Amino acid sequence: MDRSPDMSPRRIAALQKKLAAGGIDLALFATGAAFVYLLDIPTFWFQRSSVTMGPDKDRVIPSLTRPDAVLLVPADGDPLVFSIPGRADELRSFGYEPVVCFADYFANKLEPYIRGGKVAIGNCCAAALKKIAEEANEYHGTELVFTDAEIFTDEMRMIKDEKEIRLLSEVAAFTDWVMERLVPLLVPGMIPFKIEEEIQRLALEAGAQDLSFAGSCLAVVKGHPTAMDPYIYPKDRPVGKEAGVAFDMGFVLGGYCSDYGRSFYIGEPSQEAVESYRALQAAQLHAIASIVPGRTKVTEVSDLIFEGLERFGRGSQLRNHVDGTQGHQIGLEVHEIPWLKRNSPDIAFQPGMVFAMEPKIFIPNEIYMRVEDMVLVTEDGARSLTTFDRELFKL
Repeated sequence: MDRSPDMSPRRIAALQKKLAAGGIDLALFATGAAFVYLLDIPTFWFQRSSVTMGPDKDRVIPSLTRPDAVLLVPADGDPLVFSIPGRADELRSFGYEPVVCFADYFANKLEPYIRGGKVAIGNCCAAALKKIAEEANEYHGTELVFTDAEIFTDEMRMIKDEKEIRLLSEVAAFTDWVMERLVPLLVPGMIPFKIEEEIQRLALEAGAQDLSFAGSCLAVVKGHPTAMDPYIYPKDRPVGKEAGVAFDMGFVLGGYCSDYGRSFYIGEPSQEAVESYRALQAAQLHAIASIVPGRTKVTEVSDLIFEGLERFGRGSQLRNHVDGTQGHQIGLEVHEIPWLKRNSPDIAFQPGMVFAMEPKIFIPNEIYMRVEDMVLVTEDGARSLTTFDRELFKL
């Protein structure tokens, strides 16, 4: 067990302070990211999905529909964990003694603790948690008012502690390691689907806990009918001698996610492609070096990348510059808030934030190129946790 003895009580106490300040009586969470964060049990399995949160929507797919464990956090008093029998031993292995019952009896067990008032509900199994709370409250006949619990935990999870930073650094290094092993396979005749299978094989054999999302190997084959779109080259077809290849992949180690991108060219790239990739890498480094904690805002990242590209006369090539979507925070989930996007909350970077920064360029009929790095904000700036060779492009 890799958990400081006072870690989860400190997180619970911080949440209780927020609940009390908001006039909320208690919060309920099922086994999603907030649950494992508050109890500080990141390797406790929960159903991740790369699409639980998109840049233009709130969480669009709840992780589960019916809870198998419930965390109750009152604004004042001790928290309680309720669990079905099949989850109880796992919780005990982390030092927690749950109230064990079958899922159909969660409402009965929660009845003594829910007596009307304002109840904050976590995203995972939100509809089921509301129904459980309503059934538990029926006996008392008092009014229940529901509100969102994730706004409190999202704010807490925004700043990573030392252990989280260590775990994110480790999964970032692991992703670099996988990339090193994929590069020798990028030769004329390689099949994108087989490369994606290799991503999974390497992760399984090396003991990764999960994938952050299904890794992708996108090919743009020069002269092919699909080469005017970066996403539609058939993944079961071999690439030719002239092809651009872009990666997007992520893994889970110790409960924490990576998200990562690099691009390469098989064959002889045009001078434009070579210069554009150099410019994209330079712009990424420029944006990272420009972050001033407490001053630079997450809404400004696209402009910083554009500024870096403009030094090479290539600002117009940056994709998504209009809406400014150039990445997201990362942690227990691959997509965490805030997004690096123009209409995100007006939040300044703070030490302990970790972002996946992912600028992209598409040169039709030649290459779709993406660079994605995990970036840690420090006391005096920011640095990339992913360190794979930025010069390697032509294979």
